[in-house]
Amino acid sequence: MSQIRAVLLAAALSAAGLAGPAVEAAAATLEVGPTRQFFRPSDAAKVARDGDEVVIDAGVYEGDVAVWKANDLVLRSRDGRAHLQSNGAVAQGKAIWVIAGSGVTVSGMEFSGAAAADKNGAGIRLEGGGDLTVRDSVFHDNQMGLLTGNEGTSTIVIEGSEFYRNGEGVEGGNRVGHNIYVGVAKSFTLRHSSSHHAVRGHLVKSRAARNLIAYNELADMIDGTSSYLVDLPVGGDSVLIGNVFQQGPGTENHTLVSYGAEKKNAPIGRLYVVNNTFVNQNDDGIFVANYGVEPVTLVNNLYQGPGRLVQGDHRQQAFLHAPARIGEKGLVASVMENPGQLLDLAKAMIADGGDVGGFAFRDPLQLDFHLTAASPAIDRGIDPGSTPWGESLLPAAQYRHPLAEEPRRVSGAAPDLGAYEFTD
Repeated sequence: MSQIRAVLLAAALSAAGLAGPAVEAAAATLEVGPTRQFFRPSDAAKVARDGDEVVIDAGVYEGDVAVWKANDLVLRSRDGRAHLQSNGAVAQGKAIWVIAGSGVTVSGMEFSGAAAADKNGAGIRLEGGGDLTVRDSVFHDNQMGLLTGNEGTSTIVIEGSEFYRNGEGVEGGNRVGHNIYVGVAKSFTLRHSSSHHAVRGHLVKSRAARNLIAYNELADMIDGTSSYLVDLPVGGDSVLIGNVFQQGPGTENHTLVSYGAEKKNAPIGRLYVVNNTFVNQNDDGIFVANYGVEPVTLVNNLYQGPGRLVQGDHRQQAFLHAPARIGEKGLVASVMENPGQLLDLAKAMIADGGDVGGFAFRDPLQLDFHLTAASPAIDRGIDPGSTPWGESLLPAAQYRHPLAEEPRRVSGAAPDLGAYEFTD
């Protein structure tokens, strides 16, 4: 129902004596585009009400920024992505889109060029503690990609989206801009997405009480300069499953995954790292740094490259480690020092020989870490069990380029190690 139609209906009901406190205007579909009801997204934002759907024609909307105050909005593009190219403009000095309502879904958008005086100019800024879902969207060349508040009540879900080159223009001192920065929240989920080439900050940072980072490609590539691939500074009950984690030679920080480094600021939960493929192309590094109270559980992971597998207390089962950089020959056939009072070397293997770490990846130089038939990682895994809160740790999917996922099922006698299950 259009907004005009809704107003006419309300007027008719009032004239008939039927309108009252319980009568509300029906949700409307607001169309945005050069030939539509609203010329710019910001025009629709000014009149949008709870439950409305805003459909934005594909194209470039230069310098247009908006504040969305209504709840349960669906903001989606039509016939391709709608590009919110801000050219430095931000709403309320914060973001291209400031989302102040709850239950909002954003789909098919592209956000670029946000710059604010406080260096936190974001593609999207979530405020007020509401819930937000982002799908099939791109965030690039902003000071921050996606940024949320610290109310502690939000549920944030990101699926099938790409983040890159955020942190642009954030220089000096300790200031950095991140591709994704979730503040204090109830929960955060990131699925089948790609985050890469943060200018100096982290690819993913979250202070949520519960985190699920599943089936993503988080990569520095050969020319990246990002810091951590994943930073969970206050811990939280967290599952990292089925991801490709790749650190390049130009990283600002040699740790790939950091957990609980600010544990004094919040209670620490438990971390589960399951069926991930880790690749370190730096000269050294720490694959997983656990500063939490509880030991991190690591199961069925692949590690390619030099460095310590895990720092801090941990339980590690069923893994392969090839301590060399991609492209180097003569791999060292021994586990590097791996301290930890709860270390379990059950079913551990060390790859030896080969130009690409002995894992027989399909095309690692192109970030294709699917296994081939020659891989020693096939059928080397174990049943990872489940979390204390009842979440299965057996991967149900795997990342499919670009920005998608596909079902994953055990195809042999046991699960394969790493982010991908081998199939003929």
